[in-house]
Amino acid sequence: MADRFLFSLSDGWALGADDKQWMLLRGRKRHAETVWQPAAFIASTKTNLLLCMAEKAIRLHADAQAKLDELPERFLEWQLTMAH
Repeated sequence: MADRFLFSLSDGWALGADDKQWMLLRGRKRHAETVWQPAAFIASTKTNLLLCMAEKAIRLHADAQAKLDELPERFLEWQLTMAH
């Protein structure tokens, strides 16, 4: 699986993933285009993902909260569901 954008979390923040972990992505404007750059890597649990978001003071959109609620607790469980 290549790096990919999963969904927007809030203005300027999104969740992404690669083969090894979830990634908090920070959006930066470049020439009127948003470029997403990894700001944190979380390969363990959704709890740790939520802690990283709290440390970065990310205020979630309501739909982002619903999508996060649907994620399994562990990255490896999520990765297995995406493989099928």
